[in-house]
Amino acid sequence: MKTSAALLGSFKVPVKISLSEEQVREALRLINLHYLGDELCNRYEGREIVPKYPEKETKEFKDAVHACRMTHIETLEFLLDSNGNLHIA
Repeated sequence: MKTSAALLGSFKVPVKISLSEEQVREALRLINLHYLGDELCNRYEGREIVPKYPEKETKEFKDAVHACRMTHIETLEFLLDSNGNLHIA
């Protein structure tokens, strides 16, 4: 017979969240498609990367590109049971 563990308390814990490099590439692809209508929005001129649609690169677009590359801190609540296990609330 399995007994259920009693809830002993809760803890709010700040957690750092960031996308992996592969996830950042996918996020940028989606942002490009949303704002610029094209998944691949850069072109090469010699060795330099040049925006394909500089006139479409709004402040909102640039902010979205910056935000998806950042580390975000979110607060999660964890519950502690009498077995010593933590669970996300």
